Amino acid sequence: MALVADAASHNVQDWVRGLTGAGAEVEVVSFVDDPSGELRTHRLISPRWIGGKGRYLTAGPSARRLIEQIDPQLVVGFYVTGYGTVARLSRRRPVVQVSVGNDTLVNPPGRPAHLLARRNLGAADLVVAWGPHIVGAVQGFGVPAERILPLWAGIPLDPYPVDRVPSGDPLRLVTTRGLDPYYRHDVLLRAVAQARSRSLAARLTFIGSGPIAAQLEALADHLGVGGQVVFCGRVGEPEKVDRLYDNAVYVSACPTDGVSASLLEAMAAGLFPVVVDHEANRYWVQDGVNGLLVDGTPAGYVAALARLVDEPDLLSRARAGNRQIVAERADLGANSIRFVDAFDALTREV
Repeated sequence: MALVADAASHNVQDWVRGLTGAGAEVEVVSFVDDPSGELRTHRLISPRWIGGKGRYLTAGPSARRLIEQIDPQLVVGFYVTGYGTVARLSRRRPVVQVSVGNDTLVNPPGRPAHLLARRNLGAADLVVAWGPHIVGAVQGFGVPAERILPLWAGIPLDPYPVDRVPSGDPLRLVTTRGLDPYYRHDVLLRAVAQARSRSLAARLTFIGSGPIAAQLEALADHLGVGGQVVFCGRVGEPEKVDRLYDNAVYVSACPTDGVSASLLEAMAAGLFPVVVDHEANRYWVQDGVNGLLVDGTPAGYVAALARLVDEPDLLSRARAGNRQIVAERADLGANSIRFVDAFDALTREV
């Protein structure tokens, strides 16, 4: 298969490893190289004077040349309104579109991105809905149910052994979302500041990098919590896993999601998630049982922390259960086999 996707994406890299382990031969077609050097990557080109999202619309000739050289049995576009456009412009069939979240969930009618998504999805022989809640969004673009595969990659479970236990301190918080404005990390910093006024000395660790790193550091200092916040930057996978286990509570203020690999990794490590109450998170988190669902305000997170301090057994009860949920629903190895079987069937049908 030719996977038209961001070769530098952690999610893409994990998925390719899973698909390869399940027997697929995967060639990645991308505007960027894989930093790890593990993926078999082919570089797309577009006119130098075109930048941003316009490059997806102008990369058709390059995609056609590369995919003709690869000669795959099928083409997969990962993220409908980005690389999915390039996959459609390759004119190769069968073509699969993968909807991972905001490409269909937050895409108001009448806007160019909505029209582009409708066209890309309409041309697909199969659409992968990267989360059960995405199925309805894809159907809203006119895709019939029989052309939708509700499945997601999942995560590798090996880094998270069942006998390893995270911290038991309910005020040790961690997030692994990128430092991008969309993830609303400012809410988490304000929560740490408000918690301190209630004598809750929370410590928050950011694992990851992004365009607003300096802005967030400045906000932490401005709020007077610079000493309670750690910015690790981008780290390797072993260090990320170690840092997860150093904490007890995973936090995210992201307003919408597909299937968050960050959430799954934290749950696999036995952490207790405190996340925004929306449809994607409800599939993984039962409020008050294996996590807490909040309204996305700083006060909501502070109330959750206060409850965890008062009810420490919530953390211990969730540890084994959270890993089991991930093992049952999001095992990269098992889900990759299902993908390969579905893709193999598609190549025989089209």
